[in-house]
Amino acid sequence: MKRYRRARNTFNKLLKNLRPQLGTEHPEIDLIDQKISPQAIQSLHQNSDCYISLCRAEGWGIPAYEAAWYGNPVVMT
Repeated sequence: MKRYRRARNTFNKLLKNLRPQLGTEHPEIDLIDQKISPQAIQSLHQNSDCYISLCRAEGWGIPAYEAAWYGNPVVMT
């Protein structure tokens, strides 16, 4: 969990630094760092604008594949 806490803190600092540049009109960005149900994943894909993956070693890229299947643009390393 320490690894996730560090990633969440880094993400929040980055977002805080970007907010002044984005002004009041900025996209809603959520970092999900816990397990969620398949139904919640489906709902996210259906109601999201894009999928951003911060993964380093997820072998098959299945989450990105699923996002693309729902028609969401995918951004990943």
